[in-house]
This record gives sequence, C-alpha cells and structure tokens, in this order.
Amino acid sequence: MANPVQYTPTQIVEQYSSKVFAVVVGVVRSKVDAEEITQDVFLKIFDALPKFQNKSNLSTWIYRVAYNSAIDFIRKRKLKMVELKEHVFNGVENGEGYDYNKEEQLTALEKALERTDPEDAFLIEMYYSEKMSIEQITEITAYSASNVKVRLYRARKKLAELMNN
Repeated sequence: MANPVQYTPTQIVEQYSSKVFAVVVGVVRSKVDAEEITQDVFLKIFDALPKFQNKSNLSTWIYRVAYNSAIDFIRKRKLKMVELKEHVFNGVENGEGYDYNKEEQLTALEKALERTDPEDAFLIEMYYSEKMSIEQITEITAYSASNVKVRLYRARKKLAELMNN
C-alpha cells in the first residue's frame, strides 16, 4: 500500500472527490449541504493525513471520514431527508404483492426512503447502488458485520411496509 503522504492534495481530491460527495449526499440528501461537507471532509483529511497509519486502505479511511462528517451534520441539524436521487433505487428489488410499474415503484420507494432513518437509507444505497460488500460498509460505518446485516434487513422490511401503505 502506498504511503498516502506521497499523494498531493490535488491528487487526493481528483481521485476521491466524486466518491466522497456520493457518500455525503447519500447521508444528508442535500446537494448544497453535501458540497460544503465534502470541502470540510478534505480539510479534515489533509490535516490528519500525516497521522494516517495504513491500517486500512486510504480510500476506506477517506470514506469513513466522509460518512462520519455527514452523520455529525445530521445529528447537529437533525436534518430530515428531503432529496433523493434515482441511483438510490438501483438494485432495490420489487417485493411480493406489489403491482407497480417502474415509475410508480420509484415514486413509492422515494416516499418510503424519505421516512426511513438516514443511516439506514445510507446503508441501502451503499449496498445496492454502490455495490459495496458488508465488509466495506463495516469499515466505513464502524458497525459490526452482523449489525450491518440486521440494519439492512430491517431497512428493507420497513421500506416494504412503507411502500405497501
């Protein structure tokens, strides 16, 4: 693994800015807030980079800083999710008993996700849309693998209930 101190700030921003933004917007659901938080994330990264010990991948560490910053923002502002992107819906399968066409299904899912805990919505997005493994999600969120699996299960179950109502 390359020493991250060897990367210039420009290289780090170029390589990770879009993914950091995706992580942050996946949690806060606001492009404007995500842009500001993303800038703060890179400031935190540059300040802490000399202390990075290569105990994990640089990308995992960066995504964890982004995730934690976004969660901190939500906790401070108690922000409700108000914006959703269609990419959140990718990979979420149609449950039994639904008689939706694709557009109706996406609308129902959007409404259901708006009423879902932001952390659970983030887990759904990372697992289904970003195709991250349970192990990658545990590294970013610091949840145990079993906790991630349980939260994903409960979030899917809650989404199905909300979509059916």
